[in-house]
Amino acid sequence: MDWVDQLPAGILPNLGAGSLLALVILGILRGWLVPKKSVDQLLTVQDQRLAEATARGDEWKAAATAAAERNAELVDQLDQLQEVGKTAAAILDSLRSASAGPRQGRRSA
Repeated sequence: MDWVDQLPAGILPNLGAGSLLALVILGILRGWLVPKKSVDQLLTVQDQRLAEATARGDEWKAAATAAAERNAELVDQLDQLQEVGKTAAAILDSLRSASAGPRQGRRSA
């Protein structure tokens, strides 16, 4: 009871029943004293919200993992396509060189 600690030292033994009742009512009105049932309800709601937030976090984590796997697969496919493109470019260059070489030789001959 934190509110009791705020009282001046030695005041509790000198208080009468009416003063103690007034302090209890003041404690209830100020929110220093809360019924156990209310605290239990608040804790239950807090636990439910925490469970929902954890479930949402797990869903987001699963979605992020799936997206990362798809992205890795796409990167692999792009790497393979890049190799195919390099090979095709090399073949076209060699064909161009091969077809240009004899023609120049024939023209000069």
